[in-house]
Amino acid sequence: MLGHLLRDRTAVLALIMFVPVLPIVLVTIGWDAVLRGRALRIRWLFTALAIGCGALALSWQWRPAQAPESGSSESQLRIVQWNTQWGGWNRETFERVLDGIDGQHPDIACLSEAPNTFALERAWAKRHPGWSIAAATDTSNYSYAYNLALLSRYPVQKRAEWALFNGHAVLFEVGLPSRMFRALVVDLQSSPRSPRSPSIRQAAQLVAARARAGAPVDVVLGDFNTPARFLGFDALAAAGGGYRLASLWSGHWRGTWPASMRMPFFDIDHIWVSHSWRIQRSQFFIGYSDHRGQRVDLRLP
Repeated sequence: MLGHLLRDRTAVLALIMFVPVLPIVLVTIGWDAVLRGRALRIRWLFTALAIGCGALALSWQWRPAQAPESGSSESQLRIVQWNTQWGGWNRETFERVLDGIDGQHPDIACLSEAPNTFALERAWAKRHPGWSIAAATDTSNYSYAYNLALLSRYPVQKRAEWALFNGHAVLFEVGLPSRMFRALVVDLQSSPRSPRSPSIRQAAQLVAARARAGAPVDVVLGDFNTPARFLGFDALAAAGGGYRLASLWSGHWRGTWPASMRMPFFDIDHIWVSHSWRIQRSQFFIGYSDHRGQRVDLRLP
């Protein structure tokens, strides 16, 4: 528990942050119950400490939904983020992935581990003629492969991409009817032994640079493979005028992996929204993938 409180200030603490607290809490309570509350000198103190730690851990993964923010615009923009696990391994799972995206009725969908771009373009065009797709792909490296795709009902283009310390980032620009919308999609490697915060700070620096250049980023999102309490997210939250974690508007359990669990241990997929937008609500969903997807509804102020 101490590692989770101190956060990833050292490599050891970073590793400890990938140890789920709640199962340990349950084992601790069970062990104290077997001993009839005598695990420590003060009876049931072990259980009381475990319950306190469990309550704190729960507060990091769940809290009541924040109220929708007021905005002058009546029109909404729905953003979906999802690691689609490469679209599965056959045609059936590929179609299930597309069904999962369709079921969220997005205006913009940002996919990590996206299906093959050519297959995705053909299949999506049959469902939604006129949509635009852009992607950044490198599957040549066995140790780290990525395919980051953005699907949009509005014109989209890939503007730039950068190698991060532990992953990759891609800037997409979407031509909304009223303005340009910029999405920085981040993808980090999954090994817990690799430092996460340096790459997130790199992303924050990219966001800050775009803001200074007069081309601010509207959302930073993707499969960060990093819980939200990592220190790097403090830099991202403060960059370029500030960003908010969209999942705080969901009122749901915020863990996204592994999706097969009712309450996934790790919140490693995120949507960070610029203060230039008003967050209305957020929601998680499950489809064919080992990650839960999420969506957020936005309005202009």
